Amino acid sequence: MLDTDIIKINEQVKCMIQDLKANNTCSENDLQNKYNYLYTISKTLFNYIYKEYTQENVSIEQENIIKNILNKMLESISNIQKNKINQNNASEYIGKILANQYAPQYFNYKV
Repeated sequence: MLDTDIIKINEQVKCMIQDLKANNTCSENDLQNKYNYLYTISKTLFNYIYKEYTQENVSIEQENIIKNILNKMLESISNIQKNKINQNNASEYIGKILANQYAPQYFNYKV
């Protein structure tokens, strides 16, 4: 994993969300170019934001859930950088969170 600038990632996440909320028809390619640092560091995080914010009519409840998951993803990136966890453990942790959120009938992970 490349050395990460957590502040820059946070800024790009916030700006990308603002762009998508203002115009959720932004092309994925244009956003990849504009937020190349985020895309390079974490395609998973980039793709999650793009997928969630290009849906129509995202409710406040959905947005709160999305922001909670994004914060956990960003925290995992920070913990990897600080050598508190490795990338495999971070991926497993985030995978369990996503499984519990989007397929709770199939998974019941403790996180």
